[in-house]
Amino acid sequence: MAPPTGALLSVEAILATAAARLPDPPRRRYERARGLQQLLRWLNSFPGQDWQQRWEAAQCDDAGRSWGQKGLNPYRHSLQSSAVIALVVLEIVRPSTAWLRTATPPHLFTTYRNVVNTGTFTKLEEWLREHGLSNTSRMLSLNALALMRIRTNTPLLNITAAQFLEVNLEWVGLRGRSRAMGVAWQALQACGALSGEPPDYRSLIQPGQLTVTELVDERGIADPAIRSLIIDYLTERSATIDYATLVGLVRILVRNFWTDIETHHPGQHTIRLSADVAAAWKKRLRHLPDGRERQDYFVHLMTVRGFYLDLAQWALTEPERWARWACPSPISPAEIAGQHKQKYRRKARMDQRTRTLAPWLTKFSATADQERRETATLLDAASRTAVGETLTIAGRAYRRVPRGYYSDDAYPSVEDLNTGAVVRLHRAEEKAFWSWAIIEVLRLTGMRIEELLELTHTAIRRYLQPGGEVTPLLQVAPSKTDRERVIPVSPELSSVLAVIIRRVKGPDGTLPLISRYDGLERTWGPKLPHLFQVRMGGPPRVLSKAGAHGLMQAVAEKANLRDVDGIPLTFSPHDLRRIFATETVNSGLPIHIAQQLLGHINLNTTQGYVAVYPEQVIRNYRTFIDRRRSLRPSLEYRDPLPRNGPTSRTTSRSGASRSVHAIAPTGHPASTSTPASAVPCLRLNRDKFPVCRIWKATHWNASKRPNRKHGWEKSRPWRSHCAISAKNGHRQLASADASTTALNSPKNRTPSGRKHRLFRGAGTERVGAVKSELFDVEKQQIDVVVVALDIEMNLSANE
Repeated sequence: MAPPTGALLSVEAILATAAARLPDPPRRRYERARGLQQLLRWLNSFPGQDWQQRWEAAQCDDAGRSWGQKGLNPYRHSLQSSAVIALVVLEIVRPSTAWLRTATPPHLFTTYRNVVNTGTFTKLEEWLREHGLSNTSRMLSLNALALMRIRTNTPLLNITAAQFLEVNLEWVGLRGRSRAMGVAWQALQACGALSGEPPDYRSLIQPGQLTVTELVDERGIADPAIRSLIIDYLTERSATIDYATLVGLVRILVRNFWTDIETHHPGQHTIRLSADVAAAWKKRLRHLPDGRERQDYFVHLMTVRGFYLDLAQWALTEPERWARWACPSPISPAEIAGQHKQKYRRKARMDQRTRTLAPWLTKFSATADQERRETATLLDAASRTAVGETLTIAGRAYRRVPRGYYSDDAYPSVEDLNTGAVVRLHRAEEKAFWSWAIIEVLRLTGMRIEELLELTHTAIRRYLQPGGEVTPLLQVAPSKTDRERVIPVSPELSSVLAVIIRRVKGPDGTLPLISRYDGLERTWGPKLPHLFQVRMGGPPRVLSKAGAHGLMQAVAEKANLRDVDGIPLTFSPHDLRRIFATETVNSGLPIHIAQQLLGHINLNTTQGYVAVYPEQVIRNYRTFIDRRRSLRPSLEYRDPLPRNGPTSRTTSRSGASRSVHAIAPTGHPASTSTPASAVPCLRLNRDKFPVCRIWKATHWNASKRPNRKHGWEKSRPWRSHCAISAKNGHRQLASADASTTALNSPKNRTPSGRKHRLFRGAGTERVGAVKSELFDVEKQQIDVVVVALDIEMNLSANE
């Protein structure tokens, strides 16, 4: 950049120019003159041909806030700050962008705008005020324009795009990207500058579409012959695929295939791979660099196999070009056969995620709506509340607080008295509204997130039916499948779209025309009346995909959605698409109609979305159960007892004559008059009937380890206190007073000659059902058909 125009002025000339151009009151003029004499005397002690060189020799730009003469008292330090403002405004020195953003004295930019290019700055400020920017956003944009004027030393209306981008690069290098530079670009264009340039300066700095050669050279293939082959192959393929697919193809073939081969096998100069090289590459491909398993492993195999098969096919039609590269593929058909299993596993994961999230969709949507209403109410109430006063909204107390250096009543901030957090209400309301709008439109249409962000006002059409009824339609622009489709608008969706349109409309009643950047295709679209255009610190811009994801994640955190295991749940835009497909088809909509609504080319894709709840299987199974119950005796399906019903374990009227309690599988007792053959099962009364002890001496007494094949738990032998030994027929009965009676019964045989079996249950309580005939216990005959023995008795308590 050229040196400042006033860098060669003498001290006397600088003092005279400052007195003539700076609109200071007498007291301020005197103090500024003293400060100039002090600062210029200090700068004159450094070498240099002009004041700019002396400024740089003093290393003021690198010192930041600690620049200038050291050891000054506060008053002399304030004089030094006042003096440097005069040097910058009079273009005697030109500080760096870093100094202007970190060590700027108060009122430097304001004074500069009042002295230099006053008419231009006034015109720019009027444009910013007309577009509804807050005081903070407006002043930050004006300061960015003043900084640009200082650094370029060029009138703002004559500034070029190269100069603008140079200052922006310095700006971003210090504190990252700022919306103030985007607002400054649009303001300059509105005032007649930067003619012929795109409407958004980001189109000049964001990378556009790269050529095939540039994409391949980013990965750096060492062998020139292989590099030329892959470039030629991708050039042929690029004619039939979009840019995003081309980038994915380059990533697989160049980065994940051939450069990996060259890294681990430096001597490989041909695509004809040996079995060892191919096997080693496939093994590395299984996992990502961080050790996680690669989910798209088979996609890589299919892509590489397709590369070899294409070369073989093209060698037949153009042998002079491709025949030298034709060779067997290192991936056999058997190796890609496992992709079906991976596909099924991925389908199962998606189905499980849909089943998990579907019950929470109502709460998710309700939370977004509640947040939108509460923030709108709080913003309206805070705008009518003075700073320092408190207000209560939805049971929460807030206090209006001042907002930064540039206060603005239209953009209030409040402090939550419960948490102490300061909320910028205008931004919070903006986020809450668009969170609700995104969730509602996705939930009611099932469209893709890219299709949502591309919606325009012209996409809403009216269809006049033959009967005279008007049906609103939503025309969805082509996206993934390049197929346009039309979605009927329900009354609920129509209400949501109407609210969005009312919010986005400008003062003239129309939606602003803005351009949208497609991150996948890396192109800027034409200016259109987009529906999802947000205003956050600047003119409207179309919401990005990352921004939409972030808004939905914030709503999920606000709703505190958690799975049964406590893991937080989150919603993605595609989750809402899958839930929409599932609910519409399971509600009775023909699947081919759902295919049209979702924009799928293949019906199998739609079936993959909706095959989550097997409604037909459940319905038919219930019909089978009802039919089977109608053919079984009604005694098997008696109504269960209430929870607080009778709990007596005896079936005798006297309560002491019987020791066995007959129960049905439903849990209610059988009457004493019920014949034994009709009793489903019997339960021993612990208080009246002797405890049955059965164990095997060699296992219990010797090794203290029960025999697992009898169903007893290996690690907890004390749980198997009572069982029936079908092997040796040895039984003992222990009463409550530790007395025992031997059962000298014959071998345990059923009439059919089969051995008794121990029916093992699950859980902590195990019941063994034993078929028996006639037990002789101290001359008492007890007819038992099925005896239920509770094996959870405490053996130590009976010993």
